[in-house]
Amino acid sequence: MTAENSTKKLRTEKSKREEETALVIKTILQLVIMAAVAVLFLSGSYLTYSDSTVTIPMTGIDVLTSLFYGGEVGFVNYGKILYVSIPWYAIGAGLLIVLAAVVFAVWTAISGFAGKKDAAAVGIAQMAFGGLLLLFYILCLVGKFMAATSASGEKLPFYKLYEIRPLFLLTACLFVFAGGVAYGCKLGQIPAVKRFFPFYVILIVPTLLILVFNVYPSILQTILAFKEYYLGSGVWGSEWAGLSNFKFIFSDARMQMVIWQTVYLSFLRLLAGIIPAVLFALVFYHITSKKYRSVVQTIVYIPHFFSWVVIYAIISAFLTPNGVVNNIIVGVFGGEPIDFLSKPELFYTNMILSSIWKEAGWGSILFMASLMGIDKALYEAASIDGAGAMKKLWHITLPGLIPILVYQVVMSVGNLLKGAGGEQILLFSTNAVQNNKALVIDTWLYWEGMNPRLYGLSGAISFVQAVIGFVMVIGAHKLSQRLVGIGAW
Repeated sequence: MTAENSTKKLRTEKSKREEETALVIKTILQLVIMAAVAVLFLSGSYLTYSDSTVTIPMTGIDVLTSLFYGGEVGFVNYGKILYVSIPWYAIGAGLLIVLAAVVFAVWTAISGFAGKKDAAAVGIAQMAFGGLLLLFYILCLVGKFMAATSASGEKLPFYKLYEIRPLFLLTACLFVFAGGVAYGCKLGQIPAVKRFFPFYVILIVPTLLILVFNVYPSILQTILAFKEYYLGSGVWGSEWAGLSNFKFIFSDARMQMVIWQTVYLSFLRLLAGIIPAVLFALVFYHITSKKYRSVVQTIVYIPHFFSWVVIYAIISAFLTPNGVVNNIIVGVFGGEPIDFLSKPELFYTNMILSSIWKEAGWGSILFMASLMGIDKALYEAASIDGAGAMKKLWHITLPGLIPILVYQVVMSVGNLLKGAGGEQILLFSTNAVQNNKALVIDTWLYWEGMNPRLYGLSGAISFVQAVIGFVMVIGAHKLSQRLVGIGAW
């Protein structure tokens, strides 16, 4: 009993030491985050003032020092001192950020080092404060009631004169992250975090790249959808247009034609991407010679690795008036040359057939892998029962393809508004079809949407594409689960 008690005591002491170490690590991490918040905010760009004559970036220190000068900051502009009056709520937000960083740091240090306890309340407070900062950020972007005064004394909405920089958004996210660490990361998880810490550090760079080059542009595009964009004012300074861009999309006859043709061509490409691929997979699956099958698969896979520019060059060599096909028509049959690529009635045919040639072989890989997973014993049992080739296909092969087929269809349905093949259309289109059959969302964005006056409308179309695509993927997934019992995930 004495030995057992000693062992239990040692384990208890070891566990207590591990908890104390974990608490120290967790406390230090939170203090580092709060220190980073303070340093980034004070030294980084917090606000940018911009009017027709000047653009002035302001750090957190610039904003806070305005407290001592009646809310004004002076800048030298072409040898003259220009005074800018910063709104009180912008100054107050900056002051609260610094004070909150200090208060949370002290609170964390007292709880962790002096109190020797894990204070989840700190985390809740940090997340709540971060949420308030995010709300303030949104209000500054959209709130016409938030007034500001220009250098000339004119009263304007805040977003027309000031831009709250992404650093403010990062600051709010850091508060939320610190709160998540304090509230959600239990002491028992710290050893695992410590063990995999190098991997978390490695993930910092790709995460930042995703935020900067993916998430932030998506936010800008979403905001742009609700604005009447002016090149000189930028995204933030342009007037809010409400839902006018969306009203135009769903009321203008030409835009409705563009949307319809996008859906129609995307649907054709969906069928062309699945049906031929399934047929290729079935053919490959029933080729008994592995060597012959490998040769055939290699041949049909190769076009996938060609760009559409190369594909178009190859097709042009065959289908132009001076191409191989017309040389045969004229030289052998004595007929007239046909310009296959310029005839409007052949445009969709050219698009679909070239798409099949390029992607059908490559698309068969997933279906082929699914077929290889079907138990051969099922075919043997079916043969014993007297089932023919068609019955085996209908009752064994096709049911085995259903899971991957459902996945492909669900994912493709989400691209009905963006899967028309814009790059391919730009190459295959001619003047005869540019204003009708070739006009889909992607080509409209390229031909007309690049006009600065239509940036807001372009952003609205992209927003509609994303939302409808998301809804259709979820809907197709749910419908598939209800009808065949299998979803995409």
